[in-house]
Amino acid sequence: MSMMPPITPETRQRLVSKLVVSKLAPAGLVLGVVLRIACAFGPGAFVDDPDGYRLVAENLVTEGVFGYGTRPTAYRPPLYPLLLAALRPDWVGFAFRLACCHLVLGLGTAAIVWVLGRRYGLGKYAVVPPALVLVDPLLAAQSRLIMTETLAAFLVVATVAVWDFVLRRGVDRSPDGPASDYRASRRTLALGGAATGVLLALTCLCRPTFLLWGAIGVVGLPMWAALGAHPTLLRAARWKRAVGLSAAIAVGMALGLSPWVARNVVRLGHPVVGTTHGGYTFYLANNPWFYRYLREGKSPVWDAEEFNAHWAAERRTCRGDEVCADRKAYQAAMRAIKNDPAGFAWACVVRFGRFWSPLPHRLSSQESWERTVVRGLIAAWYVGWGVVVLLGALKRWSSIGGRGVWETWLRLWPGIACVLALSAAHTLFWSNMRMRTPLMPMLWLWAVWVVCGSVGMCSIQED
Repeated sequence: MSMMPPITPETRQRLVSKLVVSKLAPAGLVLGVVLRIACAFGPGAFVDDPDGYRLVAENLVTEGVFGYGTRPTAYRPPLYPLLLAALRPDWVGFAFRLACCHLVLGLGTAAIVWVLGRRYGLGKYAVVPPALVLVDPLLAAQSRLIMTETLAAFLVVATVAVWDFVLRRGVDRSPDGPASDYRASRRTLALGGAATGVLLALTCLCRPTFLLWGAIGVVGLPMWAALGAHPTLLRAARWKRAVGLSAAIAVGMALGLSPWVARNVVRLGHPVVGTTHGGYTFYLANNPWFYRYLREGKSPVWDAEEFNAHWAAERRTCRGDEVCADRKAYQAAMRAIKNDPAGFAWACVVRFGRFWSPLPHRLSSQESWERTVVRGLIAAWYVGWGVVVLLGALKRWSSIGGRGVWETWLRLWPGIACVLALSAAHTLFWSNMRMRTPLMPMLWLWAVWVVCGSVGMCSIQED
């Protein structure tokens, strides 16, 4: 009786690779597309307007004013309402047109993630991150709402893709190489940096919290160049070009934001760069009632009725001036922080935890068992992947060594800066799991890259 030969690690890896690439990833892509179509065109999609984006878009179409009636506003960022206005919310079939738009944005996000996966050296495994992006519970849930997350996720990966291209083609070029290559890299720095800045500006005009991404990313580039200098390239030359790229990105970002700022100067009398909504979200996250709830509250959901009544009375004193209300909210929040620093510190911990929580937050104290089960399944999905990625990261980083870790960290700087920016912003401002939705495509890309790298199946491309 013959015995089967033992399965070697190489054979096992080849079998797993074949299963993932030929079976699981294609099935995930098909399932993801079907899921996104079901979300976009299913019953209840694009019915509610929780943040009033459609209201502003309809007013822009019917009254010609970005606001409410004849009163202009900067309470909401402009990009998503402009997209809705282009889809004509006042015509029949708006929900169908918006569903098609969100579906295209979702598929476009997955396609860009595939491109980035190829650049990160995933090779044939580059089909895995797009599949995970399409089936991601957060992204899928938000794709059926009149909210900014779907557009923001697309803009984030588009910005990272262009930024990554400029970094590789513009900064990682030796001044000792051919003169034509060096001149080309300088043109890439100028034009590519400006394009990156414009994309960053569009991302900020979709969600103002990304303003911090631009600041962290631009300021961090020279540090990136100094710590990650290529052995064949003078560190000073690379640092100088990184500073030039930072300047080009800053110029592009300023140009992209300038129409919105100029409009706010003309219509509101103030150079509002983001929105006049930030003060409210800062005060919502930092007020005595919320601090007291975190200390004493027994309900799983905070009842903000008392806070909202207080804020409504305070806002009326500004007589419709939303810039005044925004300033007043920031001032009230700062008073709450000053009066209760311990409460503020604990609230920061809670907000950071909510931002990165694998468990979707409860919407009601009287939650149905069906929703509880769904929330539990989503949490299990994220926790399971988190454990796999953590084990892969420990194995990969231990094999790279100290200098290699820095090289890898700095190579991924644009995406890392985005994660740092949103984490910091939502540690201070109001936060829940939904706020990290725009980060999910990059997080899935990194997850697959870490897992594949831990078994030696990928490495970041240098060219």
